[in-house]
Amino acid sequence: MKKMLEWAFLGISGAVLFAGCLTSKFKSQDETIVLRGNPTTGYTWTYNLDDDGIFSIEETVTYLGADGIVGAPSMFEYKLKSLEPGETRIKFVYSRPWLEDSVIESKSFAIKVAASGKIEIKEAE
Repeated sequence: MKKMLEWAFLGISGAVLFAGCLTSKFKSQDETIVLRGNPTTGYTWTYNLDDDGIFSIEETVTYLGADGIVGAPSMFEYKLKSLEPGETRIKFVYSRPWLEDSVIESKSFAIKVAASGKIEIKEAE
């Protein structure tokens, strides 16, 4: 009888643990980093990731000037979509990529993807 109760307890414990896993299911979420720039001058934002497995990234550039005006600013949007839990850093560099020593600005961000899929972005040094 004692062995039966032990097995029953283990079965219930396993079911509770399994149910707990189901309620904390990973759900992919999106966050966006927005940077301003002026690609008509040859400058653009590029980025490097420490670990590219925890989220995907998609770039969209929107021109903010009136038609026919050269030199107007643009908005660079980087949409991050969580893939799996983890932490990494992303560094953006604003430069003319074909010229050495043309970096005029850089920004770094610490990215954390929680077990739930939520993305947390903090500006870093």
